[in-house]
Amino acid sequence: MNKTKFVSLTALAIFVGVASQASAGPIDVFYTVSGSPGSYDLDFSVTNNMLAWPTQNVYFFAVRLSVDQITGNPAPFSNNAPMDWNPFGYGGSATEYNNTWIAPVPPFAPAFLLPGITHSGFVVHIPDLTAPTSVAWSAISISPGDVHPYTGGGNFITQANPGFEGLAYPFTVPEPNAVGLLLLGLTMLCTTARCGTKQERLQE
Repeated sequence: MNKTKFVSLTALAIFVGVASQASAGPIDVFYTVSGSPGSYDLDFSVTNNMLAWPTQNVYFFAVRLSVDQITGNPAPFSNNAPMDWNPFGYGGSATEYNNTWIAPVPPFAPAFLLPGITHSGFVVHIPDLTAPTSVAWSAISISPGDVHPYTGGGNFITQANPGFEGLAYPFTVPEPNAVGLLLLGLTMLCTTARCGTKQERLQE
C-alpha cells in the first residue's frame, strides 16, 4: 500500500468516526444545565429524526428526575403533572417518568414536532447538589390517520403511535483544543499525501 492510499484511508477512518458520533436515532434528546448546586434548571431539547415518516408528530415527552417540578412548557405542550408515565404495560421499560408534557394532536391543533424539527423549552428545576450526567426520557409520536406508520424499529406501542425511550446527555460544545488537534491532524495528513504524491512522481 503506497503512502497516498494509506493517508486517504486514514482520513476516511477519521471522517467515519466523527460521523458515527453524530448519528441520530428516531428521536434525539439532549439538555443544557444552568444554576448551581441545590438549584439546577435542566432545559431539554427534542429532535424528531423520522424523516422517512413525514407525518409522525411527537406529542408526548417525559423525563425521570429526582423531583417532578416542571417550570418550562414550550407551546402547545403543557405540564401533564401530576400524571406520571410508566410504559411497561405498552411494551416499554418499567421506568416511572415523573415529569411529563403533552400536546394536542391534529385535527385539534397544528402539528408541532414533525420530522426535521428540534424544540427546546422542556424545563425542570431540581434541588440536586450535583447535576445529573444522564437522564432517562420517553417520547410518543403519532401519524394521524395512520398515513405514515413508523417502520424503523426500536419502538413500543404501535407503528402508527410509536413510543420511544432513551438516555439524554448534557449538550457539550467540543473543546477548542480538541478541534485544533483535529484540524492539525488533517493538515498533516494532507501535507503527507502531497509529499507522497511528489515522491511517487519522481520515482516514475
